[in-house]
Amino acid sequence: MKAINMLAIGLAALAGVPMAASAQEAAAPKTKLQAFVMINKKTARVPVTQADGKGKFIFLSGDLLDQQLKMDVDKCGLFKFVTPADHAEALEAYRAGELADARKKFAAVKEKYAEYAGLPGNPSTEAAQLELDCAARMMDWAAVKSLAGGFPHADYLDEDAQAVISVAKVLGNIPGDLAAQTEAIKALLESPAGKKLDIEQYGRLRYALARAYEAKVPAEALASTVTAEQAPDLIKAVDNYCQAALSTHGAHMELPLDAMQRAMQLLWAQPGVKEYAAGGAMDTQRWNAAPVNFKDAVVLAQLLKNVYTNDGGASLPQKALVEELCKYYYNAEKDRAKKD
Repeated sequence: MKAINMLAIGLAALAGVPMAASAQEAAAPKTKLQAFVMINKKTARVPVTQADGKGKFIFLSGDLLDQQLKMDVDKCGLFKFVTPADHAEALEAYRAGELADARKKFAAVKEKYAEYAGLPGNPSTEAAQLELDCAARMMDWAAVKSLAGGFPHADYLDEDAQAVISVAKVLGNIPGDLAAQTEAIKALLESPAGKKLDIEQYGRLRYALARAYEAKVPAEALASTVTAEQAPDLIKAVDNYCQAALSTHGAHMELPLDAMQRAMQLLWAQPGVKEYAAGGAMDTQRWNAAPVNFKDAVVLAQLLKNVYTNDGGASLPQKALVEELCKYYYNAEKDRAKKD
């Protein structure tokens, strides 16, 4: 007896579901996916037609694959989908950093395999999660809001995944009203979902809060020098941007690089900073006496140019400001070395 038929008998016995006489009633449905399934320590590659709610699946059996059986994933020692080729292509684009291409591919995979939602490791749900992540990394906040709000079968997700969706809903409101964003973030962090956040998701919340603080100040003020009344909100934005950059720094650098550039620009817009820069050539005495906001802006520029990018900051949206600020950097250590 073939392995798949042996498996079918065992599954049918456990599931208590009779084999459907689909060969007599209609042609067997075409299966899109296959999964490795283990029952009674025997594993077979099984054609799966769809989910039957959360954690239950329908599969085909029989020599002609004309018999449909139902099974609960919890009764399987192993249940693992074979990754379809189109999902593998989307994953390859994602890992290569080709986010726009990956996002389109994930959207297609999400729709194509929608009937498998509710099963562990199904490509539809994985694609939906990664499509949302692509939109967040591309900082397309309108898309993030739409995808998070309409996430397919969000109730099927585990607590960790639901926490990520909750964070995405906050990101979708960027720049957002400060009071509303503050309340939403506070509520999330105090909720059971908030306790499931990893450091990257926490950093994304800090980024969202920073954007809300920044949005309180008109863009034209940020391009010149802000008032003493506007300055405190921008310092709070800088603090949150720095927390965001630190928490999200890793393999995906889109958000931390944006946070660092925004922090640099806000520090440069603080009262007295540009005036100090125009005060003459930099030396040890002037560098040591410089305002903290001035030195922090220049140091961020140095990091962006020499540490966190591979092209000297040439690919950064704020590359012109990075270059300008780097001119003011002064390494006081060289003067100490001369004295020694």
